[in-house]
Amino acid sequence: DLDRTAYRVSWAAKRIEGMKMLFLQKVGRTKHTQDSRNVRKEFFGRVADFTRKCSNEFELVSYLWKSLKNLPDLKEEKTFAIAGLPNVGKTSLLKALTGSAPEIQPYPFTTKGLMVGYANFGFEEIQFIDTPGLLDRPLQKRNEIELQSIAVLRTISDFVIYVFDLSETCGFPLEKQKNLFEEVKKTFGKPVIAVANKVDIVGGREIDFDCVQVSCETGDGMNKLKEAMISILRKKSSDNYE
Repeated sequence: DLDRTAYRVSWAAKRIEGMKMLFLQKVGRTKHTQDSRNVRKEFFGRVADFTRKCSNEFELVSYLWKSLKNLPDLKEEKTFAIAGLPNVGKTSLLKALTGSAPEIQPYPFTTKGLMVGYANFGFEEIQFIDTPGLLDRPLQKRNEIELQSIAVLRTISDFVIYVFDLSETCGFPLEKQKNLFEEVKKTFGKPVIAVANKVDIVGGREIDFDCVQVSCETGDGMNKLKEAMISILRKKSSDNYE
């Protein structure tokens, strides 16, 4: 519980600050070096006691600090989060849209952190975030990598590009991919563009939902995807203006 952690850490910090002022006064009243040392020793003992009482909270803060310092720098730009199940081609799509060249490996769970890229669509710079692959299972059962994706979808992104693998070579059937797609739309309430990747493998497969069919490998369909993105960007700008 982050609220409880923040309260406990704040409580400990205030108590320690109050003790600091008290013990500074006590040190100022000492007449001998040994007395001063004893006061300092007592102060540090009291601080250690407070730290032990909040050890779990301090460990969580330390973990969060280490995690946050490894996040990439993000700009205040309109942002598309690229989401989907593992190995559907999210990182390949990031590369195709932005020209960035992250390392891409042919097995699931490749992306262990957030990858960021930028592209200029003629009227503004757009930020893209490649999120680690989500799995179709309840929120409480998701691991830290999946929760990182969810945090991006909820708090950072303005739009979502959800990537399907039409070939199912990712290891997940299309029906399972659709289940997660529906969950993303329902849970996050962001404008979503559905992208069906790997048409170079399966060709023009008949599907029962609206999407832009592309191949990140050959570039087929990328212009249509960019047109769809420009359309929702302009719509958002128009809505904000009104």
